Amino acid sequence: MTRTARTLLLSGLVLGILAAITAIFFSASFYYLRAKPFETPAGSMRPTLQQGDSFLVSQIFPIIGERYAPERGDIVVFRHPQNQGVTYVKRVIGLPGERIQMKNGEVYLNGHPFERQKAEAIEEKSRNGQVSLVQTYREILPNGRSHEVIDLQVDSRFDETPEFEVPEGDLFVLGDNRDNSIDSRMQEHFGFVPIENVTGIARHIYFSGPEAGFVWRSLEAN
Repeated sequence: MTRTARTLLLSGLVLGILAAITAIFFSASFYYLRAKPFETPAGSMRPTLQQGDSFLVSQIFPIIGERYAPERGDIVVFRHPQNQGVTYVKRVIGLPGERIQMKNGEVYLNGHPFERQKAEAIEEKSRNGQVSLVQTYREILPNGRSHEVIDLQVDSRFDETPEFEVPEGDLFVLGDNRDNSIDSRMQEHFGFVPIENVTGIARHIYFSGPEAGFVWRSLEAN
C-alpha cells in the first residue's frame, strides 16, 4: 500500500469515527451522556413531579449549535424570563403564534379547549396537616400526548384569564398543579419564556421524594 493510499485510509477512518461520535451525541436515546440531575423543590408540577423528586434532564448545548425545537407537552427546564439566575421547570403548552386562554380552569388553544377527562381523586395535605381529596384530570393535547393535572379548587384566581398571543420565539408554559403554579399566566411577574432560555428537557425521574427511594419513571408525555 502506498503512502497516499494509507493517508486516504486513515483520513477515512478518522472521518468515520467522528461521524459516529456525532451521531451518538445527537441521538435522543443517548441523552445520558449529557444528562443533568435536578430536584423538584416545590409542588407546582404535581402530580407529574412530586416535591423532593429527582429527575434527569437532557441538556441542550447552544455552543455546538443546538437549539430547542419546541414540542407541546414537553417538560422543560429554563431560565426565568425575568431573572436569568433562577431555573424553573414547567410544561410547554403554547407555541409561537398561538393564542392561549384559561376558561373555567381549562386550556383553550386558538379558541378551542383541550380535551380533558376526569381521573382519580388524590389526597392533598394542607399546611396544618389536614388531608382532603382533590380532583385530577387527564389533559389530552392536540398532538395526542397527554398528562395529568390537579384542580385544587373551583374558580381559583387563574382559572379565568384573558387570551394570550404567544410571540414569535417564545413559549407559553404552565405547571400541572394549575391552582398552585407561577407560570406564563402571570404576565407581570413571569410571562412568556424565550425559546433560547430553555436549557433542557426533563426525561426520567430516578428518585421519588414521597417514596424516599430510587425509581425509574419516564416523564415523556404519553
